Amino acid sequence: MIDAFAEQYDARLAAIFDASDASRWSACRYFDAGKADMLSCDHARGCLTATWARSLGAQRGLRARLDQVFRAWERRPVACLEEARSAGEVPEDLDTEALAGFIMAGWEGAILRAKTVKSLAPMECFEAILFRQVLARELPVAS
Repeated sequence: MIDAFAEQYDARLAAIFDASDASRWSACRYFDAGKADMLSCDHARGCLTATWARSLGAQRGLRARLDQVFRAWERRPVACLEEARSAGEVPEDLDTEALAGFIMAGWEGAILRAKTVKSLAPMECFEAILFRQVLARELPVAS
């Protein structure tokens, strides 16, 4: 079950992050898709793998497999961040792998809070802080 969900979600990440348009737009599409999902379920669902990690985390074998899944997902935004770095959209000294891990972990936390408070506010706050303070850029505006 973990592998089936991991493959399905990885395909979704590939569609978002492997697109040929500007790299920062990929991150925005990722956040927009997450917010749309949260609204579509009235803040009741979230990442199934994160749910398993919280409830089954004490089991060593499952914990290791879930960590593999999360690490594989973290690789998707790395290329996006490297493109942004090459284009001068983010600081040149940016550690793309560390930031990708931060984005994925922080976003999962924002999803958990959004479910708790039944609001997109935690997700929007994370996105705003990521762009404006961590990346020191304004959120891209759709043209």
